[in-house]
Amino acid sequence: MKKLFIVLLALLTLSTMASAQRVRVKVDVGKETSEYKYSIGDIVQIGGELGIVFSLTSDRQHGKAISLAMTQCDWRSAHQWCSQLGWGWKLPTKNELQVIYKHKDTINSQLDANGYYQFSGSYWSGEEYSNGSAWRVGMDHGSAYDFDKFFSTSVRAVSAF
Repeated sequence: MKKLFIVLLALLTLSTMASAQRVRVKVDVGKETSEYKYSIGDIVQIGGELGIVFSLTSDRQHGKAISLAMTQCDWRSAHQWCSQLGWGWKLPTKNELQVIYKHKDTINSQLDANGYYQFSGSYWSGEEYSNGSAWRVGMDHGSAYDFDKFFSTSVRAVSAF
């Protein structure tokens, strides 16, 4: 009964956000509240953070989302920033960033419609290239290249749902 109350309260709180967009909420009480089929570009809540779906399982009930929140910092600070978003949020891999690039137009439409910065420039990957550099992916072309870890570049986190 207590779990049901928590779920209903969370859904009521977020109902005002659902007017112009498809907003589904993952409530961390054990199970999904429905068998909703997600689409690329849907906005989801994971923990306390909002993200945009960029990858889905074949049943479209689970996938990965990229955070709406972003920052700019060096590579080590990027890891810390992502972990502060909550359990499950991390720096994306090169491959995840390249999938995001593939769906960039859909994702950017949602970001723009909701008042967030669109994808442009380069983003840190969580993967090291060498001791002093790490991979980053350019959102203008989708290519991965190594970059000095001590320089600042854009950061968004990913999480599974």
